[in-house]
Amino acid sequence: MKTSGKHFKIIHLSDLHIGNNFSKTHDKVVARHSLKHMSEIGRLVSQEAETTDRVIISGDISDSGDTISLLLARQWIRNTLEIGDGAQISLGLSEHQYDRLRIIPGNHDAYNYKKTKKEFQILYQESLANYNKVFVEDKIENDIERYEWLEDTSKGRGVFLYYADTSYLGDPDYESINKKIKLFEKPARGKFSIEKSEKLLETFDKGMKGLLKNSEGSYIDKTMFARSLKIIVMHHYLFEPVGSKIEPLLQICDTNTVFTNIALADFDILLCGHKHIANFRDDRYIQHFDKRAKARYLINYFRRILGIYSLPLQYKDTEGKKISRFHSILLSLNLLKQVEEDHSTDKVNLDLDYLGKLNEVLLQGIEDPDKFDYYIKKLAIIDKGRTFDEKELLGLAKKIRVELDVNQKQNLKRVCKNLKKVINGLSDRHFLQVMAGSACKIRESNSNSFNIYEIESVSNGYKFHSRRYDWSHEKEMFLPPTTITYEFNDANRPLH
Repeated sequence: MKTSGKHFKIIHLSDLHIGNNFSKTHDKVVARHSLKHMSEIGRLVSQEAETTDRVIISGDISDSGDTISLLLARQWIRNTLEIGDGAQISLGLSEHQYDRLRIIPGNHDAYNYKKTKKEFQILYQESLANYNKVFVEDKIENDIERYEWLEDTSKGRGVFLYYADTSYLGDPDYESINKKIKLFEKPARGKFSIEKSEKLLETFDKGMKGLLKNSEGSYIDKTMFARSLKIIVMHHYLFEPVGSKIEPLLQICDTNTVFTNIALADFDILLCGHKHIANFRDDRYIQHFDKRAKARYLINYFRRILGIYSLPLQYKDTEGKKISRFHSILLSLNLLKQVEEDHSTDKVNLDLDYLGKLNEVLLQGIEDPDKFDYYIKKLAIIDKGRTFDEKELLGLAKKIRVELDVNQKQNLKRVCKNLKKVINGLSDRHFLQVMAGSACKIRESNSNSFNIYEIESVSNGYKFHSRRYDWSHEKEMFLPPTTITYEFNDANRPLH
């Protein structure tokens, strides 16, 4: 990495789990919130806040999703919380810094808890009504894109932040599910629906066309957007931290499909929480891309060249239909085994052979669009409807046949000849998952921590500095931070 540019700073907390259960001393048996602990968070945040671009809280603000707990959390986050004897605690932000706050809900915030006559009530993710009523500045509205643009004009670079709600509710993918599955899915698992994936890809494509606006209402330069560091913020994690217990009922549903759709939008980093473990995990796109994912990646690349919006990846059976939810659950429970199988030598050779045929079809279609449907049908015999929609590729053929002139077709041919290189580049494409521990819900087994990130734009990429502050139960203080620096080099981040 070379010369330094602007530093963007982000404070990241997660899993506050605030309820009416505060304690002035640490109780090792019952989950409580130490007021000293919360006071120390406020002290450290206040020291950093003036030079911070964003303060992000990634879900589970409350413990039960009830209005009282959410209001208590709001008081601590956006005001001051009275704790008796004239003492007050807060997150450490002054009033003029509240516009830097960004909050997304977690599964606990969707429990929408209400008192009932039942002695025992299983908490399901039912609604964000209480959350939306309390956190009006960060309410979840399905028709609104939540993204932000931070720009370094001196370097022609920027940071793109996208906020995604992964609460498991109101999702059309699940409307016809047997209600018994709800027992296993609705308490803690996350969901990133196909509809949300489509919105994410649509936002990305707008950015690549120069159609996204910044907070001032100006269009974001498309070249700068293509070179930007892209960060998605969710409550749920995608991949289990190395060495931790695998917990399928905490995971996001259809993990690899969700990751593929995030990767199709060129994201570099996921900021999340949920598991109450602080973790920094570096993966490559290729580790979670099977044959179908690579084909979707290639076709979307082709679609963007033609000016057509990208499409997400979905699970399909051999007849091209969406598979049942039950079988999708079984697939997600066997992802680790699938990843191992996908990296066998035979599998890699098969993928390259298939992708070579797909690329050949695209090139032949450009040469002779009138016969494009013939080439696609040949490929469909091999594919058996698993990877792509035949109608989709026929639509591409029509686009080429009707709208492209000779020079445009020649240029398209040159680009297509590099598609194999694009696919091979997936092995060098990095993806970071950065998890924050539970900020202030104290249990002996918890990793109580929060993170501060500094993003440095440099001449040939970005430096991502992560500082983690861990709470010591024994000393009742935050320990000196541990720092990890990660470099994103342009050479490993091919432009779309």
